Amino acid sequence: MIRGALLVAAALALGALFVVGAAVQVPRLEADLSRRVEQRLADDGMVVEAAFSGQDGSLRCPAPLADPAAAVADAGYGSSENYNILEKNNIDAYVKFSNFDRSQKPSRKTTPTFLADAFDYNESSRELICPPGKAMTHLYDTIEKTSTGYKRTISNFKSNSCSTCPMKERCVKLGHEHREVAIDLDFRRYKKKATELLVSELGVQYRKKRPIDVEPVFGNIKNNHGFKRFKLRTKNKAEIEIGTVSYTHLTLPTIYSV
Repeated sequence: MIRGALLVAAALALGALFVVGAAVQVPRLEADLSRRVEQRLADDGMVVEAAFSGQDGSLRCPAPLADPAAAVADAGYGSSENYNILEKNNIDAYVKFSNFDRSQKPSRKTTPTFLADAFDYNESSRELICPPGKAMTHLYDTIEKTSTGYKRTISNFKSNSCSTCPMKERCVKLGHEHREVAIDLDFRRYKKKATELLVSELGVQYRKKRPIDVEPVFGNIKNNHGFKRFKLRTKNKAEIEIGTVSYTHLTLPTIYSV
């Protein structure tokens, strides 16, 4: 009797563990399968998901396109606002900014004027350090608001020791006595973080793969299918249009213009 009871108890315990394990593992397996299917479709040139934001060069969409761990995009998306969105959503930003490629190549000619990126920022003293090593005083901050409502802070600095500086001709504009610099410090931090990601081994792989994965889709839709502008108006209709075009871009017959 005791042995039978123990066997029944063991069977019930195993059944309970199976049910609990299934409840935990099945969602994980479904998520993993979904990710693998989406990746396979993307590798084959299929558009996995599309949305219409209504904003040129903006990542602000009504709902996230997915829940990725990383975002890969060209320099057209390298804005302070987009970096901010990705950081808030804990998404690694493998996104170039406008002068990323130029910053990675050694310049063969001397820049006539020191650009703002040549000035180092001392966070503890809130001072900007110019190339010759002189501290620039923080004057004030201004708030700029984009068309999407994003607010960026511009910090303004000014040097008071330019008159005797041997590099004044390369730094101060003609007709000015001292150098003034306006910098978006948050954007500078975002660009530094993006650069570290982009030059990493994984970042290099992403940069090589992005044109192969993305550009052929746009080329097929625009040049082969002749879709170069939206024909429907209002945001909802435009989203339906781009969704339909994206879904069928590999199945529609090619439209050739005569």
